[in-house]
Amino acid sequence: MKRFGAMLAALAVAAILLSSCVNGDGGADGAAWPIQFDTRSLAGEKVTQSDFAGNKLTVLNVFATWCAPCVRELPELGKVALEYADKGVQMVGLLEDGVDQLKLAANEAVIEQARTLLSGARADYLVILPDQALWNEFVAGLQYVPTTFFLDGTGKVVETLIGSRDAAGWSKEIDAVLARLDNP
Repeated sequence: MKRFGAMLAALAVAAILLSSCVNGDGGADGAAWPIQFDTRSLAGEKVTQSDFAGNKLTVLNVFATWCAPCVRELPELGKVALEYADKGVQMVGLLEDGVDQLKLAANEAVIEQARTLLSGARADYLVILPDQALWNEFVAGLQYVPTTFFLDGTGKVVETLIGSRDAAGWSKEIDAVLARLDNP
């Protein structure tokens, strides 16, 4: 157990060191992002950090199919994703229960359930599965879902929110983060 704790501490230090070395433009290919990941979407498409590097803001919502507040806010997130799509903001869901926690192997039954929930909610935005890097960075230490991380164009987390919101609440939060990014 001590070795596991030391390994997590070392990973945290490495993430901090990497984030302090990011160049100002975030890198067109995402190579400067502090988190390097290689995962897939619920549709089976390959997704890496380079898919988010061009965004002004990435809103990464960690959710689970068993979480009632998470499921209730899916239609709200879908509305917000559409509203901000042309403003350099990308909504991304990270399906916490879409993988087996010990093996990080896809849980196809949960993935199918998530597809059904998203379709019924008309939440048409990218949802990805956590690979080891995403799991370590965004899921392993969570005490609550939904938890949402706001990442700037360099991949730096600039805000973290716990809990669900309606579309108006999400718009207010996103606008506040965008204003801070525009006026550092």
